[in-house]
Amino acid sequence: MRKGLSAILVAICMAGAAITASAEQVDNPVYASWAACKIGTTVTHKQTMQILMGGTNAPLTIDMVITQTLKEVKAEAITVEVTTTASNQGRAASSFSQPATKTSIPAKIDKDKVDVPADIPASQVKDVKMGKETLEVAGKKYEATTVEFTQAGSGGLGPNNTELKLWSTADVPGRLIKMEVHGKAPDPSGFKITKALVEVKGN
Repeated sequence: MRKGLSAILVAICMAGAAITASAEQVDNPVYASWAACKIGTTVTHKQTMQILMGGTNAPLTIDMVITQTLKEVKAEAITVEVTTTASNQGRAASSFSQPATKTSIPAKIDKDKVDVPADIPASQVKDVKMGKETLEVAGKKYEATTVEFTQAGSGGLGPNNTELKLWSTADVPGRLIKMEVHGKAPDPSGFKITKALVEVKGN
């Protein structure tokens, strides 16, 4: 269970980051948002994950603080270092802490990956809805682009369908302002994740 949960946390933390090229290539808006920044620029998000397992009355709550730091900018890709700290319902949770990792974000990406997280196969993305919203996060208002979709047949904790909504803007390195994820299963199991921008420094 912990091994599967750790894999899910890593994938969600890196939403919108490294993307593998294979189809029609277009400019990567995530790369562009970072490439305009100074080396050392940091972006911090807070993420809360609630997990409901069958047979339990209360969800397990895991809070995470995820900081991305710009390390290198090249014409073909930029490098971002990601550090994560976690707590389990207010207690230290070293088993969920992730060591610092470096991720390469390419200047070009597959066209069908522009609006969805990199780790989700295009074949699983269903019912996409695009929109615009004004969103206030960390005391600042943003004109955000929204994308809502269903990830069909997702695994991890077992949901048959996972519903996602992302708010993004070119004004934030990495573009992500907020993300909501709701995993559903036929039984009472499932999970809910909320990730929101805390601060940007150094850009």
